[in-house]
Amino acid sequence: MRTGLLLASVFATAGCHFEVSAVDWDAFAVESTHTDFSLSSDLSRAPDLERAPDLELPFMPSHVAPAPAGSGALAGVTRIDTDALMLQLGGGASVPAGVSFTHDSHGWAILSLGSWLVDADVTVAGSVPLVVIATSDVNIIRTIHAEASFDQPGPGGSAPEMGDGAGQRGTEGTGLNGDDSGGGGASYGTVGGAGGDTTNFAGMLTGGAAGMMYGGTADFFAGGSGGGHGAHYESCSMSLAIGGAGGGAVQISSATSITINGGGIEAGGGGGHGGCMSQASAAGGGGSGGTIFLEAPIVTVVGKLMANGGGGGGGAQYLIANGGNGSNGGDQAAHGGSGSSANISGGGGAGGDGYFDPTPASAGQAATNAGGGGGGGGRIWLRTRGAPADTTRGQVSPPAGLLTDF
Repeated sequence: MRTGLLLASVFATAGCHFEVSAVDWDAFAVESTHTDFSLSSDLSRAPDLERAPDLELPFMPSHVAPAPAGSGALAGVTRIDTDALMLQLGGGASVPAGVSFTHDSHGWAILSLGSWLVDADVTVAGSVPLVVIATSDVNIIRTIHAEASFDQPGPGGSAPEMGDGAGQRGTEGTGLNGDDSGGGGASYGTVGGAGGDTTNFAGMLTGGAAGMMYGGTADFFAGGSGGGHGAHYESCSMSLAIGGAGGGAVQISSATSITINGGGIEAGGGGGHGGCMSQASAAGGGGSGGTIFLEAPIVTVVGKLMANGGGGGGGAQYLIANGGNGSNGGDQAAHGGSGSSANISGGGGAGGDGYFDPTPASAGQAATNAGGGGGGGGRIWLRTRGAPADTTRGQVSPPAGLLTDF
């Protein structure tokens, strides 16, 4: 039997991403125009700092206003729904007292607790980012999944052709077999790959451009963007030729420590869909990876933090075969989908590979019906106090931005 926790939101839902201003640590005040929080009322519910000698400074998580302090020791979570505010636990366990789950004034899902042991794989679903605020240690020994799945975004990620770094749609031609160009890969922390050009005798059509990079500072918190659709996608069925979605956004803030001890967090972009043979369509571009933001006095990574791009889809061969889907971004390079006989008239080109450190996303293969471009990587931030986070025994892709001002 599984037990769920469902708590009603106490704040109005707003947009899913924006930039926030810096925290004034000395004044213990939040300088932000994006929140309705009353600082004085929230401090009355904050932990008694005199009884917490490990807190050298007031505990102020990034990106969010002060929230009620959690106290429960959480373990056994298998699913988190950021829309329904639901936690699902395995083994018949119940959610401990002292754990709260609410939407804040941004509409983000704020999970407040004492400590968190991630001892089972956790699927994070929903349309808004997840922010975990812990007053004690967070130990991750399994995997938190916040990646996109093809055209389904991760929590806080964007749908295909949406987001600040969305890939552009391919161009539809009028040649004998359609001659359609591929959708561009999405970008975020790194650039996606362009969609493949057409190569038919009717004339070359340029593939969809990759999206633009965005969110270059740690104040920015959002998911990844979606890849562009392949040309002629509207006439295809079953999501064929559609771009991949953006990876999700996950923040974990601990007052003491975060340890990735053999487990990890995945926030990769979705793979683009292959073209459809019935319409001789080109393929969709891959989605970009999302955001992983970890902050604590001590952060140790002996595991994997992955926010890689999804692979582009493969173009179709007219009336012969659909193109293959690109792989979702994960802990290995996401390969582009297979094309169908790119070197013949009416054939399809292979999709480009998604970003995986240190290899950039690649363009879709040129063909009559071209492949989609691979998606770019997301962003990873590790914020600590004094010494930078220890990543020497782990794998982090893309490379993390290291901050030491927690």
